[in-house]
Amino acid sequence: MVRFDESQVDEETAVRPFSLADTDGAALGDVLATETRELVFRSEALAQPFLAAVDSPEDVSFSIDAPEQLPDGTLLQYSTVVGMDPRTYQRILEQFPTVIETSLLRRSDGSIYVETHTESDSISAIFDEFGGRTKRITLRDGALVTVGELPATVETEAVAEEVQSLYPDMELAADRLVPSSRLSHAVVTDKLTDRQLTALTLAHRHGYFEAPRRATGAEVAEEMGITKQTFHNHLRRAQAVVFDQLFGSAESSRSTDG
Repeated sequence: MVRFDESQVDEETAVRPFSLADTDGAALGDVLATETRELVFRSEALAQPFLAAVDSPEDVSFSIDAPEQLPDGTLLQYSTVVGMDPRTYQRILEQFPTVIETSLLRRSDGSIYVETHTESDSISAIFDEFGGRTKRITLRDGALVTVGELPATVETEAVAEEVQSLYPDMELAADRLVPSSRLSHAVVTDKLTDRQLTALTLAHRHGYFEAPRRATGAEVAEEMGITKQTFHNHLRRAQAVVFDQLFGSAESSRSTDG
């Protein structure tokens, strides 16, 4: 089923910018990663529905966020798509046997943001299982090209085996180490429970923090399969963890203020 919805700051009070000197040696390795491994997969078979639906395949690109697992084991995946009509994109997605339903969350400046509810198997879930993410997906030379960004130490053969067990036509076209410029989010997410991370992520992606809100707490709670009160409890605790990592814990601040 396709759902479609159309000052002056003095020196003493200034916030000091983040510095690597603020990070102890043990945590530094978690904060900065010097290299990541890019694995490039291509499939001509998976490209066909997209190639048949667009006039300029080279203008189409997909950016996929890390999937979120629901209590029943199914996944929510989020994609930003450029160069495709939302109805067409949703229709193509729902031809895949692992897709349950899709929802258009928003559209702006030629791009669309789509939520896809899938079974537990997907290439993004495989990358996530190995500690990585889907970096980008494009249509190039008659093939769907998927680039995964994974830890430098990952076993390439193990990842390729998992991907090809799901999509036998997926060919490993490149395996390379590249410099990483991204700050790892593991420092924060490792301190959150799975439910806290899911509550925070879904609230952000569904526009709960926007003004006006695009989704209520009850709607996000329903998506998670929990009560509104439980959702708000998870969300408050998750926000506290994030703020503690950014600004230091409230207890530490109180103990040093005096």
